[in-house]
Amino acid sequence: MTQRDASRPVGDAVEPSASDDLAQLLAVPVDAAVSTNRARIAGAVVGTLVGFADTGATPLVTYPNQPGTAALPACATLDLQGRDIGRPAVLMFEEGDPYRPIVVGCLQDQSTRALSSAPEQVEVDADGKQLIVSAKERIVLRCGKASITLTKEGKLILQGEYVSSQSAGVLRIKGGSVQIN
Repeated sequence: MTQRDASRPVGDAVEPSASDDLAQLLAVPVDAAVSTNRARIAGAVVGTLVGFADTGATPLVTYPNQPGTAALPACATLDLQGRDIGRPAVLMFEEGDPYRPIVVGCLQDQSTRALSSAPEQVEVDADGKQLIVSAKERIVLRCGKASITLTKEGKLILQGEYVSSQSAGVLRIKGGSVQIN
């Protein structure tokens, strides 16, 4: 049996003391106490990927009506790169907690999704003897330090540490001008 405070009348209502409030707060884990007071977010929210923290490991996001104004650290379900900074990001929230966003994807820019008027083509002759590779600007074949580049202006550029030209027949060099060394 507990002792009653002799200075307090028996019939008066008892107000909770500061120690009672403290005891209640200590009885509930901190994360649970904080998260139960937050408004929950159900469904997806479109925010913005604004950067990375921890040497690029942790994405930082903002979203409309977020708590505070600072970017929030997020988890991600996909591999985000520096090129994704500034893109709209689809966010979900762990247990609906607005402080724990998860990036589940990035929205595609409509201008990059539009098909070009003439897609690049690779044509292979039906008999398998001919291969035609076409591109709008240039074609580059590269292996180590050697490359062959074809440009839309009609240039053929051979580059390498050692270039050899051999012919069993005539080796003809013809041009508007020919420069050797």
